[in-house]
Amino acid sequence: MSRRAALFDLDGTLTDSIGDLCTALNETRSCYGAEPLAKAQVRGYIGDGVKLLVERGLAGIPHDPEEAVKLQLENYRKHWLDTTCLYPGVEEGLRKLHDAGWVLGVVTNKPEPAARRVLEHLKVRDLMDGLAGGEAGLPLKPDPAGCLDILEKTGVKPGNSAMIGDHYADLEAGRRAGMLRVLVTWGYGDPREEKWDYAAPDFPALVNWLLNSKEIENG
Repeated sequence: MSRRAALFDLDGTLTDSIGDLCTALNETRSCYGAEPLAKAQVRGYIGDGVKLLVERGLAGIPHDPEEAVKLQLENYRKHWLDTTCLYPGVEEGLRKLHDAGWVLGVVTNKPEPAARRVLEHLKVRDLMDGLAGGEAGLPLKPDPAGCLDILEKTGVKPGNSAMIGDHYADLEAGRRAGMLRVLVTWGYGDPREEKWDYAAPDFPALVNWLLNSKEIENG
């Protein structure tokens, strides 16, 4: 049997990080004299990288984009581990896939240093065979470069792999890389017009689908 890989988005897929992202963005807004935003509003700003998060979060507020991104990164570094946690079943599911011989990786638009720190803090970094994050020299999703980089380095064919996430950028990246695509329904992203091979209601169901998927096994 060929090696199989599962590549995951981070925010809204493996981790519930909305609280810390919202706190950081509101601190950035306060630097410009703006009122805080509700979590429900910030949810819709996440998934396309820090530059677009700041652009959306400061829409209509005079600011220097480069300075604002630096402020956001500084504020997020102060809060990225306050409340961020794994979704139910994630640690157990990742270990089950790892023990079954799967190649695991994270492809995220979050800056890579932050992604690595979060994974280490949540004690799942050791399960990952690859990590592709923002500010690491690769284009952000929906570009498939991060997916293809991990697959190439681990020797897995795109047809024997799945890209898993809650946002159109994850699904588009997987499609363009030639991978199967899984939409997780517990996240805060928007699939837009993208299609998927499976919609996972929870992480245990996702793991069960991966382990029993003939499409991936015969890819």
